[in-house]
Amino acid sequence: MDDSVFNALIAHGLRTGSLTYDEVNEAFPGITDPERLAELQEQIESHGITLVDSDDEGEIAVLPSSAPEVEMVLKGFYDDGTSEAPGFYPHPTFEELLRRHGIPFGKFGCTMADASTIHFARLRVPGVRALETWWKLRQLVPETGRWPVIRGGRNGQQVLWPEIDELPATKFVDAVGHRESAMQLLAEADRISQTPWTFRAMIARGILPHFDNSADSELAISVPRVEEMFSNDGPFRGIRDAGGDDWPIYDFVDIVLEPTAIPWQVFAYHPFGGWNDAPWPDEQLVMHRHWHERYGAELVCMNSDWYEMFVPRPPRSRHEALALIDEMTNFGEETIFGYSRGGSEDSLVEQIRTAHYWYFWWD
Repeated sequence: MDDSVFNALIAHGLRTGSLTYDEVNEAFPGITDPERLAELQEQIESHGITLVDSDDEGEIAVLPSSAPEVEMVLKGFYDDGTSEAPGFYPHPTFEELLRRHGIPFGKFGCTMADASTIHFARLRVPGVRALETWWKLRQLVPETGRWPVIRGGRNGQQVLWPEIDELPATKFVDAVGHRESAMQLLAEADRISQTPWTFRAMIARGILPHFDNSADSELAISVPRVEEMFSNDGPFRGIRDAGGDDWPIYDFVDIVLEPTAIPWQVFAYHPFGGWNDAPWPDEQLVMHRHWHERYGAELVCMNSDWYEMFVPRPPRSRHEALALIDEMTNFGEETIFGYSRGGSEDSLVEQIRTAHYWYFWWD
């Protein structure tokens, strides 16, 4: 199998989120053995890419519903109150899948593209189990086809989507239009550079690239301690009332299952940035695609002006580590390095080499 052809096919699939069987057959017309075809399909799907029939290209994944009639509608998808909330409906098949895998949720609902097609899903889980739940949902992405994001928490009673007395007409969301908007933003991201000093805000501030001419060296492998990271004593603050480690954990946390299996594409469905010095949405996308492909960076928590990430494989080269430090400090107003790059170069390299947690914040 030609590696260059395979890499080009994967790059295309990562941009679109899916590949058709026709595209795979055209790329590898000589592979006809069923076992080799199954192996190729497994390799493609391991990158988070969905294989679809040509007639299904561009469609949102469909999960069959065992409840043809909607029993209740749930409200409160938008927290800011500026947009009309779409209907949130039960989906017993999807709910049974989650419960079968031990997902501990109270409230659950889906926005529907039609009578059987889920667009978004949203769960309300106990705050003390939010990170554990996120990790389980991450492992379920091949089955759900949706990336989980912790979107915010509340204290007090578990009331977010109250039942109503009279069911209105079934209200579907414009999933096709939302997907088209996301694909347009992805196309815009393809047209810009991934180096942060060429971003709009960086140009305005006169930021110039830092070129490292010193000798390179290989760095030791850093393996994430997943159980420690995703415990309530770990670094993620999206489960807490505020940023400090001593702040209380929310009583309940909402987790949204986004309509993509690829973590960086969440920024296409939920555009982020464009205020103050925050890179614009297309710039956010291109940077996160780059970081995901190189370091496996994955979105975990997102708020209105900050987000947190899990990074399975940080840089292994000294030059790459220094380049990443430049990227992060020029990209975010506040990062894991704080407001400045204080400290020796060696200490910064060691910090980024072992950093499996990133956060970005803009005022």
